Amino acid sequence: MTEAKTFGRRILAATPDEVVRAEQTSSRDERFRRVDELAAALLTASFSGREIVKVEREPVPKTSLVANKVGLAPVVENQGALLAESFAVKSQQARGAWWLPDGASLKVGLLNLPASFVQGRRFPYGIARDDQVKVALASTPDAVAVWALLQPLFATLLAPIELRSQSAGTLAPEEAKKTWAGLEEALVDLRLDVADQLAVLRYGSGWSRLKAEEQRRAKVAFVARLAPQVGIEITKRFRAMRVGELVARYYAKAKRGAPTQRQVVTRARGQILAAHFGGDWLAFLDYLEEAPAPAEEIMTALPEARLYATGSERVKEVAAAKGLSPQDVEAMLASFYGEGSLRTRVERRVEVLRRCSAEVDAAHAVQAPGMPALGKPYQRDVQRAMFSGDVLADIDALWDGVCLPRWPERIVSSTDPLASMAATFGPALAFWHEIGINAWSLTEGPYTPNSLEGLAGLAAFHRGDLETLAEGGCPVDRVLFDELTAAEAKLGPPTEITNVLSEDEAVPGISLTISETLGTRRNGFEILRDIVTRYRRQWAANHLERYLRWRWESELRQVAWEHSRWLAAKGKAPTLKQFAKIAAPAANHWFGGDIADLFGAFGERPPARAGRVRLMPANREVLVRLVWKGLGGEVLEDEAAWRESERFQHQWTIRRLADEAPGYVQLQEALGVPPGPKELFGQRQWPEGVEDLWPRYVTVIEAARTEAAAVPVWAPPPPPGEAVSRPTPPRQSGEPWVGQEPARGDGAPRRGRSLVRRLFGR
Repeated sequence: MTEAKTFGRRILAATPDEVVRAEQTSSRDERFRRVDELAAALLTASFSGREIVKVEREPVPKTSLVANKVGLAPVVENQGALLAESFAVKSQQARGAWWLPDGASLKVGLLNLPASFVQGRRFPYGIARDDQVKVALASTPDAVAVWALLQPLFATLLAPIELRSQSAGTLAPEEAKKTWAGLEEALVDLRLDVADQLAVLRYGSGWSRLKAEEQRRAKVAFVARLAPQVGIEITKRFRAMRVGELVARYYAKAKRGAPTQRQVVTRARGQILAAHFGGDWLAFLDYLEEAPAPAEEIMTALPEARLYATGSERVKEVAAAKGLSPQDVEAMLASFYGEGSLRTRVERRVEVLRRCSAEVDAAHAVQAPGMPALGKPYQRDVQRAMFSGDVLADIDALWDGVCLPRWPERIVSSTDPLASMAATFGPALAFWHEIGINAWSLTEGPYTPNSLEGLAGLAAFHRGDLETLAEGGCPVDRVLFDELTAAEAKLGPPTEITNVLSEDEAVPGISLTISETLGTRRNGFEILRDIVTRYRRQWAANHLERYLRWRWESELRQVAWEHSRWLAAKGKAPTLKQFAKIAAPAANHWFGGDIADLFGAFGERPPARAGRVRLMPANREVLVRLVWKGLGGEVLEDEAAWRESERFQHQWTIRRLADEAPGYVQLQEALGVPPGPKELFGQRQWPEGVEDLWPRYVTVIEAARTEAAAVPVWAPPPPPGEAVSRPTPPRQSGEPWVGQEPARGDGAPRRGRSLVRRLFGR
């Protein structure tokens, strides 16, 4: 007696039509009905001339993923509930789909391309090609539906348009023949009658001899021929075709017994599982009539992370294990190791952040007309002169080390510990510092109407920071903006700020003055300053402690969650390099770049320990100036000198290279050898003449690094109020200074503004 075949084995070599009929016969089609109908309705709407997907783009994106959201046009009843149930990332993860990627690049224009053809747009494919967007899949269920369900469907149907548009002429002859044969086979399997239209489009048809208008008409004819054929039968066959790929993969892995989800589900096959089974591996096995593998483990929830980032939490663990009171354990440890021994890396940094907050507050509170500005609009960087010497020393010590994700086996030096501290403090420091700068710019100037939206626009301008603070349970009282807007009536009238460019005596007794208007200023800065100070101190009293705890705890919990998700998806712990991209930001903020200590903070054994490499002098600014001088840097005060383009370009290149010096040393620490221009600049455009200057640059940096190492970090600045009145240490006008942003993820230093713009406003 032969053993009955499972449904999966019966459809293993079947055509899409045969699979659909087999599903109907065995009543397996009902599980797909609602999603098939949704795909069919969206497909029909697009080929009827309706744009089916919209993108909500953030004007000032925080990252490439989270700033954008996509939404599908409503086409079926209860569509929102269906999308949430079938495609929401949390719903799929609750079924064990921990392998879902964080984000994806969606070809939104592809889904709207048929509508563009129907609407008669002149260059429909050009519009579609440019309409792509990166999204976090967790942002909306619609994003997962587009990525997993719709994008593969539209890509298959419109493949001939793609091959005769963006991909035209890019494939070698044999590859082109193979590609065209594959897509024609897929269209035949879908039972689409487009043979006449493909005869004009396909490889070898004489396409290149057609005029542009004839090519356009051929594409329009292909889309027009598809339009009456798309519908529910096409989406069923396409789904059967895609599921067939997953079925074939399963049985290819089943030669020695039932395979596990991890053995079958790659990213491409995971897309099929997400589209048609809601990410549910057990539902797929039920569809096949196959039993789970004996070693199969499907996690529907990740364990709650336990954090060990503070000394008090460690004391409680030891006390519980030994049957002692926490107070007795603290006393024993203090007597053996000394007072303060229980303060962890996180606690030490939190303490310094408290002091930083107080000193930034003090600097802004005493700011007055006649003093130098604490910064410029759109430049949120705090200045060293705002902090006392002991706080600067702690910042330099605690935020000196960073992990670069490409080289996690080495802890290297930060290009700017102050900027690393500010990144750790996060949106609260950025908001309160920048709104003080805004108040200064709007009154003391130079204010220009295009630089900010005025007092009435401050809430909208700071929307991102305000939303983040509210999410963390530390909201800013919005009455602040009402008071600032009302205070505008108390400010003095705008007066122009002019800069005299030249003054010559044209004829005896008559002088000619050429000047430029830089903007305006208004009396009354103190009014705005006092309002901001009152609300800043009120926020600190109510929220600072909660905010600082939220900062470190949320970052550590996120890393712990990602580690658990990795284990659930892969079944084994990640290597240091595999996990570095996820863990590096938290490690840099709270553990001096040490990922191993970060692992210990949520109770996991680190995969390896990184070694600390130090080549960076403590005084980065001295390094930058020594390199600038060593390369022949000049302070060109005369405007006419900057009009000499060759001299200007040479000096600009020198300034850029000098500003990159800390990043060069950082990369040397990471690589173990001096970097080249490619490593230093990455994908950024190299300054003109870099190749000619490079051999000298390498020699100058080595000499400057040795000399700068002997120069101590500058003396502590005066108390707040005086500290902001002059830079410390003194710097000659026109000289470069160290950048204010830490290195980017690929190891190349990142600058928020080009050096020439920062120095000369160009």
